[in-house]
Amino acid sequence: SEDLGDDAVLASTYGLRNLQRIVPNLVQWTAEDGRTYEDLQELYGQVTAQWNRYMNHVARSVGGVYSDYKTYDQAGPVYTPVPADKQRAALDFLQEQAFTRPDWLLDPELLRRFEGAGAMERVRQLQTGVLNRLLNPGRLARLLEAEAVDAVAPTGVEVYAASDFLADLRDGLWSELDQGAAIDPMRRTLQRGYVEQLGSLMTNEPTSPPAAFASIFGFTPVRVSQSDIRPLVRGELQLLQSEIRQALRRAPYRRTVNRATRLHLEDALIRIEDILDPTED
Repeated sequence: SEDLGDDAVLASTYGLRNLQRIVPNLVQWTAEDGRTYEDLQELYGQVTAQWNRYMNHVARSVGGVYSDYKTYDQAGPVYTPVPADKQRAALDFLQEQAFTRPDWLLDPELLRRFEGAGAMERVRQLQTGVLNRLLNPGRLARLLEAEAVDAVAPTGVEVYAASDFLADLRDGLWSELDQGAAIDPMRRTLQRGYVEQLGSLMTNEPTSPPAAFASIFGFTPVRVSQSDIRPLVRGELQLLQSEIRQALRRAPYRRTVNRATRLHLEDALIRIEDILDPTED
């Protein structure tokens, strides 16, 4: 389980606004004649690290569990799944703040004072890090268990099903397909990371830490190969495959959208096919 105690979306929204006010002032605040830009680079690194903390704090709400420690004389459960509407709100926040291009972190007037290149790789690491945490087997296992337990003893409270979460995630990450829009380079990188992580769920089995560590770090044990995770992931890949094929047949992707976008989508189809139908070399 993952212990949650506040409104992560609200807190992170305010936190991001503060970061976005800070970044345009970093050059001025660190300026000192005769000094290099080491202080600027360090502060910029602290900003991106804080961004990462905000995003991961929100991500914990998806498949998250509230902990209310009690003794036998106190009524009610100790562990309660985060309500479905809060989980959806968390995912909506991440779609908007974590999975779109962070232009406010990419000002060349700032970046080119301490590096000649590296921004794309930094954004890739940040974004795919959040995405991979969302698609962690333990998180999916908690969503599945909440649904299964509610089917046995319904509480009347809506459960955020794993299938709904995966569909919502796919719809957001690949929203350009419905719009017939060009896909920018950083978004293309993130979409490849999504396909890659689904591929990992189809082939890899997570290693369980020792029981003592599992309880401390909130690790949720799951045997992926025997759970519903792989059927759900296979279904997501098949749906995405179909959506990309349909998009490529429509006018925007056949005529007006840039070549890099079309090549990206064609490449995604090949990657998905390799996952769904692996062949020996």
